[in-house]
Amino acid sequence: MRERDLSDEEIEDFCSKDEDHFYEKKSNNVRGRAIQKLAVAFANSDGGEIIVGIKDSKEEENVSERWDGVAEIEELNFVFQNLLETEPQIPHTPEFLRSSDGTLALRLFIEKSERVHRSSDGTVYVRRGAQSLPLKSHDDIQALAYAKGESSYEDTLVPSATAEDIFESTEMASFLASYSPKTDAIDFTINQNLVDRRSYDPRTAGLLIFADNPVPLLPRRCGIKVSRYETEAESPEREHLKDQFTVEGALYNQIHQSAEIVSDLIESVRIMTPKGLSQAKYPPETIWEVLVNAVIHRDYSISGSSLNRVGSSHLRTASG
Repeated sequence: MRERDLSDEEIEDFCSKDEDHFYEKKSNNVRGRAIQKLAVAFANSDGGEIIVGIKDSKEEENVSERWDGVAEIEELNFVFQNLLETEPQIPHTPEFLRSSDGTLALRLFIEKSERVHRSSDGTVYVRRGAQSLPLKSHDDIQALAYAKGESSYEDTLVPSATAEDIFESTEMASFLASYSPKTDAIDFTINQNLVDRRSYDPRTAGLLIFADNPVPLLPRRCGIKVSRYETEAESPEREHLKDQFTVEGALYNQIHQSAEIVSDLIESVRIMTPKGLSQAKYPPETIWEVLVNAVIHRDYSISGSSLNRVGSSHLRTASG
């Protein structure tokens, strides 16, 4: 393990540095569960560093008295033992800091993790400012997992819907009509993992893509709103709203219908060109690409609408 000798100036910097979103210091008698809490919070958030062997301002007001190193490296073994008890184990890089009097502090670099970590008692912590706070609700923990990509909302099961909402839909029949090789709707639904193989509960992704109207079947918004504002303002207000259209149905049809609406709205506008007033035009493939990206990349676990600009600042589309 890496060891580094510190100058008196470096020790003073570490001891006087305020705790924040990325930094925390603890005395050498800190409890192991506190180490787990900090490490889990940093790993679940944006990463950070912990120094064991420096008292904080609550324990020691005088900066010059905050250094709290130990005589032997073995005295800090409890830190590593507690890190091993987190689930899953937290990747970390240790560095021992040696002061001029020969005593040691342990500096831990915790990287932002792609997984959701828990302390040995099963608690999930996140870092907010200089605090490590527990996530208590299942929804908050699930949202963290979605944000890290550890799980996907689109894979979740929807027990209130049925498998028939997928394989008996008009959208499924239309899709399979041109699908090769010829495939039975039920077989396709199961083989593509659009339903749970045991319970046959449909997955969110299957309903979004193939249900004739997934909106009433899903607890989150999954339609598209196309809004047109008449104003020169960069941030239009409600009173500037002239037209608004709501598009529902399977996602492929939503994209098609929304693209037609957007194209019609753009072409209804006349703009000044070198040849005089002309009908506004926008490349159809660009409108299509914007809508496809909005539909594919939106977070379906969020109830709100995501806003995407199309063309001028007066024409906007929102998937919601």
